Amino acid sequence: MRSSIGRVLFAVFVGCGIASAQQSVITGQVIDIQGAAVSAATVVALNENGSSFKTVSDKNGDFQFPSIAAANYTVRAEAPGFAPAVEKLTLLVGQTVNVSLKLSLAGTTATVTVTDDIAAIDTTSSQVAGNIDPETFQKIPLNGRNYMDLATLIPGIRRNAITNYAPLGTLNGGREQFNLDGQQVTSNGADTSFGQAQFSRDAISQFQIITNQFDATQGRTAQLAMNMQSKSGANAIHGSAFGYFRNDVFDAADPITKTVLPFSDEQYGGSFGGAIIKNKLWYFGSYEAEHRPQVSSTTPIGFAAHTYSYSNTLNNREYLGRGDYQPSGRDHIFARYFRFDTAQPDLLPSGNSSISRQYTNNVHPYGIIGSWTRNISPNLVNTFFGGWYYTSNLNSPLVPSMQLTFPTQVIGAAYNYPSHLPVSVFQFRDDAFWLKGKHSIKMGLEYIRELNDGSFPQNIRGVASLSTDPTGWSTPETWDQAFPKQLDPTTWDYAHMSPYVTSYTQGFGNFNTDIKRNIFGSWIQDDWKALPRLTVNMGLRYDNDLGLITAGNDTINGIVTPKHGNNVNFAPRAGFTYDAFRTGKTVFRGGAGIYFAEIIANQSIDAQLFNGVQTVQAAVASTAFGSSFNILNPFAGQDTNTFVQNAPNIIQAIQPQAPTIRTPWAGQFSLGVQQEFPHKTVASLDFTGMRIHHDWLRHDDNVTYDSSTGWNTTTKIAQGTKCPNPNGCITGHVQPNPHYSTINQFATPDGISSLLRTMQVSIRKQTSFGFTGMASYTYGLEKDNSNGPFSYASNPYNIVNEWANSVDDQRHTLAITANYQAKWGINGGLVYHCGSGLAYASTVGKSPTGLVSSAGSSRSFCLGPAGVVQSGSICSIVNASSGYTAKVYNPSVHNHYDSLTGLTTVDRNSFRGLPNERIDATLAKVFTFHERFKVTPAVEAFNLFNHSNYGSYNAVITSSGYGTPTATSGVLAFFARQLQFSARLDF
Repeated sequence: MRSSIGRVLFAVFVGCGIASAQQSVITGQVIDIQGAAVSAATVVALNENGSSFKTVSDKNGDFQFPSIAAANYTVRAEAPGFAPAVEKLTLLVGQTVNVSLKLSLAGTTATVTVTDDIAAIDTTSSQVAGNIDPETFQKIPLNGRNYMDLATLIPGIRRNAITNYAPLGTLNGGREQFNLDGQQVTSNGADTSFGQAQFSRDAISQFQIITNQFDATQGRTAQLAMNMQSKSGANAIHGSAFGYFRNDVFDAADPITKTVLPFSDEQYGGSFGGAIIKNKLWYFGSYEAEHRPQVSSTTPIGFAAHTYSYSNTLNNREYLGRGDYQPSGRDHIFARYFRFDTAQPDLLPSGNSSISRQYTNNVHPYGIIGSWTRNISPNLVNTFFGGWYYTSNLNSPLVPSMQLTFPTQVIGAAYNYPSHLPVSVFQFRDDAFWLKGKHSIKMGLEYIRELNDGSFPQNIRGVASLSTDPTGWSTPETWDQAFPKQLDPTTWDYAHMSPYVTSYTQGFGNFNTDIKRNIFGSWIQDDWKALPRLTVNMGLRYDNDLGLITAGNDTINGIVTPKHGNNVNFAPRAGFTYDAFRTGKTVFRGGAGIYFAEIIANQSIDAQLFNGVQTVQAAVASTAFGSSFNILNPFAGQDTNTFVQNAPNIIQAIQPQAPTIRTPWAGQFSLGVQQEFPHKTVASLDFTGMRIHHDWLRHDDNVTYDSSTGWNTTTKIAQGTKCPNPNGCITGHVQPNPHYSTINQFATPDGISSLLRTMQVSIRKQTSFGFTGMASYTYGLEKDNSNGPFSYASNPYNIVNEWANSVDDQRHTLAITANYQAKWGINGGLVYHCGSGLAYASTVGKSPTGLVSSAGSSRSFCLGPAGVVQSGSICSIVNASSGYTAKVYNPSVHNHYDSLTGLTTVDRNSFRGLPNERIDATLAKVFTFHERFKVTPAVEAFNLFNHSNYGSYNAVITSSGYGTPTATSGVLAFFARQLQFSARLDF
């Protein structure tokens, strides 16, 4: 016993690890024909590629092969005096398959059980997950060959399209983790929206997405874990060559422009694998390129030309190389390299942006990984990983200009471009697997060294907020008159807009960031076979991230920042599976646990750079605004070259982190049942829940509370030449720290949270008579009171009023896929997807001046019932020309009037988009030559029945175009009908 414990401790501490694991496991028992355990039987698991693993059954006849690749296996058991027993099976990523090998007496024929089908139900795990198996991966139509779109087929994924490689949608920071062969490849350098690595469909064999109840071996994500497996070499030479092509001559008209947009796309590449030494050393490589000249469109709010079309060309390159080496039956070593390069010019933030906001994007992630798995003893296996991952993201504005924020429109280049935010991640991990009686124990350690550097300038060209659109100026102008050439800032009417500027900030100094993170993790997981029918899953995980939260501690003028992060990140998890009839066909499962999110670096980068010391965000004093203000000379009479050296005496806008930062964490629970039916059909029903606590929110900390209004304290002047109102006029708000205009603080308050409840139903039909199909339906309800680290509450003193539908709240999602293999090599497949409309953020075009800055572009405005406002209220002393809203266009049920202040507030995310519906179909014919060479021409139709699907809308309630679709968002899944022609060679 003492020596066994010693080996376990040695296995755990020989190294420390990389990212979330993705173990696939074969467990089983060796018994004789009477059902008695057979100990010391030799058990070999042979992968179809030629690699193999060997172990010996223990005194109870039990054996396990943990941490092996998902593939087709032949498992063989033999012992003296018995004939061998053989079972063939298919193992998926993250799956545990249990096999029973029954040995007959010597002299009889070996028992061979063929179960090439995928194991129907995992009776050992309580996690709620979905797998995309190799057959589904290869045969169904896939728009753009982005295999991540297959995630929409998995129950629990509530998206109409996978945008920016994020199955969770908009609010994904710290909530999802992507792992390839055990290596974390999630791009968290600044934010997940800055670009994720992508891989060729021909480089990935299969993947699994866990949407609830992942075990303690996986962490640093509050909601979802995705485990992918790359293809590997085999004894037989194998590979592919392919080309996929489309042209707008076959396209339907765009639903926005009513014309066929110029479009073409070429995707081509191939793969090649084989053995250098048969049964010992294998290699595999893949390459894919994409060239997509295309035209996108935007409908800027207010401009006369309703829609602008502009060309942009997408270029992608995807590389992957892998080698596997098996020096003995107890050891397996592999190494893998990948790279992804993408470049795209002329992008826009949304489908109703001004074309002055165009920018280019370049992303270059790449990484290497190596691992060594060793069977230390029949009951003890250890896997060590080591890897390095690097990603670089560069965003550059097409036209460098200041950013001008009007009530209904933003003009000019993004305030934080150009930006270059590379991330370098060194990852190490060690997993030990110990089979002790009825306990299958996993334990391990990991260490990640993450370096965030690069350049992230903000406001270097100046950023201004204006109180009134051009149409409301004293001398009204159309948007086209104010900005006659959107792409030429020298033609903009600065003279007439200057009197309406309410804030102006410009950045000076050194904008190079340097953050060094040390991330630690440890865990223990026990899957205990408590009873023949009952497996109990128990785990405990600990994570800590040192160096990130304290990155912005260099501050002045009384700003207090965090001295440390949250160090008590213990995450217990428990679950169960109950095999009701000991047949493996009816299984109940459930569990609950705590899951800590990974903290995205964006907040800490801002806190380090925009702290008022390394850089200065100089703000114009509020007293300088008015008729004499000149936006082209905002710091009149001041020497801007001395701002950084004289930082303590410059009025600034800074972005610190709150003194106390908690790591956001989620409580998850699930309860469900799986049932196997005849004809290779399995159905599941799961109810899941999740609540995230201490989520992120931003607020201006340089304000004071006014108990009489429930808002911040304002400043005002009496009636006079500058104020026509008898009650006076609000001119600004009280700022207790005179050194700063705004202190935009990142915080994780107690009351900021997110709630998700789902019902998930799935049915899977394995191949039978040439037919394979699956269907999934998810009902989901998601609410929150924050849109992430950079979102503001309309009134930070009334967080309760922020609770509403999340922007990721999609109530109904249905996905059906079918594939039929007919005679003569003809194959047909289709995917049907239907999703209810998403919730979109509703905003107003005008808000009362003098309130917190978030109210100026958010949801509170002056519009009393029948135009009546209470005397002395906020709205009664707002200058009518700048503060009152004459008309709103949204349903009144979403607007709530407060008689105390005179303010009306529109519900968060109260606009609902239209449902999305599409059918994608493929038809292919396989021609076989010399048995091993297959040529497959195919035609695919995406959005076959040309349903109009939209990705963005005008949700400004004071705009007459409120509710109008503005774009398909440039997402292929939302495009009008397209045809694609392809040809493949597989061998």
